[in-house]
Amino acid sequence: MNTPGSIDPASSMSVHDTRASSCYNCCYTASFPEGSGGRALYEMKTMNHANLLYALMNIASGLLFIVISVPLVLRRVGMNYFYGFRFRASLRSEDNWFAINAYGGRQLIICSVLMIAAGVGCLFLPAEVFYRKAVSLTIGMGPFTVLVLVATFRTYLFARSF
Repeated sequence: MNTPGSIDPASSMSVHDTRASSCYNCCYTASFPEGSGGRALYEMKTMNHANLLYALMNIASGLLFIVISVPLVLRRVGMNYFYGFRFRASLRSEDNWFAINAYGGRQLIICSVLMIAAGVGCLFLPAEVFYRKAVSLTIGMGPFTVLVLVATFRTYLFARSF
């Protein structure tokens, strides 16, 4: 028979009792001495799956937007209705198109670098931050949503000057 805090060889999982603290997939499980009330927390604060997911999502999105923005900055994308910043002012002439899209591409690159930084920052947040859905979604999706909107709005303000 296994005692609390020992490893069950059949399942490779620790056997818990009321004095043990356990968290999700990747934290250490510790047994507490009698009289501690079981409230003391001795866990390794390591990343969980949400940290990794949101970090990869922000980093990948940032890299994707950089790849999408480089041709705009280099003025390689001609006027079209599918790719680029399609404001009324940008569709008036080729010169406007290239100027507005080069500016917008630079804005997207700046915001993408910030998005990548936010993704790297997700790796260093404590695991318990991601246990609440609202906080988790804000930290995970917030940088993507806010930064893309900021880049688009700044480009729109620039396009209004034409």
